[in-house]
Amino acid sequence: MPQLDFIITSSQIFWLVVTFLILYIVLTHFFLPNFIKILKTRKHIILENANKLSKLEKQFKYKQDTFDTLIEVNLAKIKILIEKEMFSSFKNIFFIDLIELNKKVLSALYSNLIFYDINILSSIQIKSVF
Repeated sequence: MPQLDFIITSSQIFWLVVTFLILYIVLTHFFLPNFIKILKTRKHIILENANKLSKLEKQFKYKQDTFDTLIEVNLAKIKILIEKEMFSSFKNIFFIDLIELNKKVLSALYSNLIFYDINILSSIQIKSVF
């Protein structure tokens, strides 16, 4: 049988070894370094992006904390100002001159009476609360 002849198989084994050896050399010297460079650059890019992200997170956290403290301080100032304004207006209410208040109310009523017709005012029925 010619398939089992040692002379034919030895040459085939030789060329098989030579072919795989050439293929191995080409792959390890030409293609593999490029693949390794690509993998290293990808890893480097990922690490750089992670470092930048951590720096940005720290900056954002710092700015957010300062913003929160500024908001708290300003809200406290606003609260103090509103309380001062309210208490000063309450103090003014208790010291209002009643005669001046009566003059203002009477002038408002007089201008309303002049503005509205007497017939319209007489058609309104006002029930006494007292």
